[in-house]
Amino acid sequence: MDPILIAVEVLRTLRLTGPQAEAAAHLVAQTEPSLREVLDSLPAAEVAVIRKRYPQGLKRLLDGDPLEDGLAAIPGLGDRKFSDLTTATVQPLMALCQRRVAARMAASPSGPQPGAGPRSGYAAARQVRFAARAVASLLLRHDYLAKDPLTGLPTPQAPGPVRDRAFRVTERRDFCRTVMLNASDPELAAASWIIVSVYGAREVEVERLTEVSVNLDRGSIVLVGKDGPVRERPIHREFGQWLLDTMAARPPAQGGQLLRTIRGTPVNGHLWDNWSSLLHRFHPWVHGVRIGVHGLRHSTTRMVKAMGYEDAEAGRWLGHAAPSAARVDSIYTRDNSAAGEWAQCVDMAHDVFGPLDGWPALPENDILGAALGLDLPCPPKTSHPKPRRPRQPAGKKKGKKHHGKNSRTGP
Repeated sequence: MDPILIAVEVLRTLRLTGPQAEAAAHLVAQTEPSLREVLDSLPAAEVAVIRKRYPQGLKRLLDGDPLEDGLAAIPGLGDRKFSDLTTATVQPLMALCQRRVAARMAASPSGPQPGAGPRSGYAAARQVRFAARAVASLLLRHDYLAKDPLTGLPTPQAPGPVRDRAFRVTERRDFCRTVMLNASDPELAAASWIIVSVYGAREVEVERLTEVSVNLDRGSIVLVGKDGPVRERPIHREFGQWLLDTMAARPPAQGGQLLRTIRGTPVNGHLWDNWSSLLHRFHPWVHGVRIGVHGLRHSTTRMVKAMGYEDAEAGRWLGHAAPSAARVDSIYTRDNSAAGEWAQCVDMAHDVFGPLDGWPALPENDILGAALGLDLPCPPKTSHPKPRRPRQPAGKKKGKKHHGKNSRTGP
């Protein structure tokens, strides 16, 4: 129940006024449980729903962020009174989390990343806002609060259903063909497609690429993930050179982003929304869900596993953390060596996508090559032998008749 209502009931019962009323209200405020204690007292199943849906946001809401690499610690609201869950406390926490992520990205080992801009850390702040909204609704439902304490907090737009599972072969080709035939900038579309399909980049990782992210001397590409974790993957040399040459001919972006349009505008979420709109216009199998690049990441997992690698190895290639490496809801790691030793990464890239001194071999390279006017290699065909039918044991052949009194050949 709301502590203000509790104080009112105390005053009505004791009929206190003046200094006595202030002392009683102070006593009630002192005995108010913390936000963490209230959540611990609520049904575990209801709290688990919030914890599973917004794990990072709820953790930051309750615990904040500790002192890390010289960055100031951010105090959470978990040990404060549950009535302190208000717009006045949640909004500053969101701003601190956003600045914390921006500072971490600016201090990245590979140099300042383009994500350290106006929208840097926006996803982290949004997760805190989602978690705070969910916690407030839970407290309202269990009568801890009499009214919504976050009325001044902008209501986040709930994301719609998104296609997460891997694409079938026909769906993947439909996707690629639709994008390449209708793209106003096929070079940008092809570069984004290959970076996602081969190196398992997320949308935010594609947007944060800079020219220093591609190192042709080492033959690597550096991807900066959510909240700033960095992972390095081997890049195919011909594709890397084509990528740098193509983008060098375009006006530079203000934030130093690598992928940009012919006018110098850095790639953003509008590109992926346009891809989804094109698919909904031409193909009925996508109706009802948003098509993003996450399905391509899972298609990458399928390609890696088809070459004999385990689920954990395929998941780590995408930047997932073990042990639930290939699960959609897995926790993402900040360990730069999550994909194993560099030699293992090189072997995996070579086995799945072809020699690193050439162009990555993808099943839809014929479509990409036609859009770019290039002769691109196709992946080698793998034969999958059909399973043999089990042989029937001798003496039990199908259709064999038994002699009996009703049989024509009987005794």
